[in-house]
Amino acid sequence: MYSYFTHPQKVCMSYFEHCCFSLSLAQTFAFGTVAAVVHAFFPNAYLTHSTDMVKDVTEIFQNAGLKFFNNEDK
Repeated sequence: MYSYFTHPQKVCMSYFEHCCFSLSLAQTFAFGTVAAVVHAFFPNAYLTHSTDMVKDVTEIFQNAGLKFFNNEDK
C-alpha cells in the first residue's frame, strides 16, 4: 500500500472520509483567508472572525474523533 494511504488510517478515517474532511477544512480556511485580507484593509470588518474560526476548527477536530487530536497516537 502506498504511504499516502497510511495517514487516513492512523486518524481512523477512510481515504474518502479524510478527503472530504480535508476539503471541508480547506473551504473554512479559504474563507478565513479572504476575511483576514478584508480585515487588513478594513479593520472594522470581520472583527472576531479569526478567533471565532480557530474556536470552530478546534471544535471540529475534537468532535471528529481523530486519534492524534486526542493524544492517543501521533
